[in-house]
Amino acid sequence: MEREFDISKYKPYKDYRGLCRFKSLKEKKMSWPAMEKYVLDGKYRLRPLREDEIDEIVEIYRAGYPELFGNTHYEFVLWSETLIKVLNTENGFMEGDWFLNALENVDEKKLVGALLINMDKGNMSVHWQSGVIHPDYRGAKGLFMAMCEYNDEFCEKAGAEYGYMTANTFHIKTQIVLKELGWKIRGIFPGNVCMWNHKDEYYRHSVVFFDKFFNEGEKLVPKEIDLIPEAKKIYKLYEEIE
Repeated sequence: MEREFDISKYKPYKDYRGLCRFKSLKEKKMSWPAMEKYVLDGKYRLRPLREDEIDEIVEIYRAGYPELFGNTHYEFVLWSETLIKVLNTENGFMEGDWFLNALENVDEKKLVGALLINMDKGNMSVHWQSGVIHPDYRGAKGLFMAMCEYNDEFCEKAGAEYGYMTANTFHIKTQIVLKELGWKIRGIFPGNVCMWNHKDEYYRHSVVFFDKFFNEGEKLVPKEIDLIPEAKKIYKLYEEIE
């Protein structure tokens, strides 16, 4: 099906020439890099998940992030059949827009954590969908930081210009690590996510929205944006806390 047409015949709502850098649409290219890395004196390895490890990683999500149960947008990581459906493509396992980087304990030869990432090639962006560390390994100093540093590098090499994610508010560790790695706080969303808590009951969890530019994506952002007065106050606050 032909989807081309002469876009040059049309005009944008606002002309941003001179207010930011521009790139050709033909330059929009993203792909998952082939990489792995040993961290914390070689005790742990970060690498792509293997297809035969689906059951193992699902159990880690169940143990480390059961709050996702009942949320149709996130809970697919809690079942092998739904997670593999997301990761499998016509071209092969993790050859599409979804990728899961696993965290392996080298001596014990078992997985202890993961980060699931979704790529949007048209938007040149990545969404850190959900990350988890098994409860038995949360006390390992620097482990979560190492996992996030690795995935920062992974997204940079993938060609992303922009990344975003939400951090939970039932602890502050994730927020601290992201801030130290240069992610920016862009807002607090009260009651944004339905989360399981006990028995068959849920509540509405508040999250912190973070984002980060990769590959000089910030240069593509116009220097001028139109905001109502209330939004201007929030935007000014962003600049102050940076």
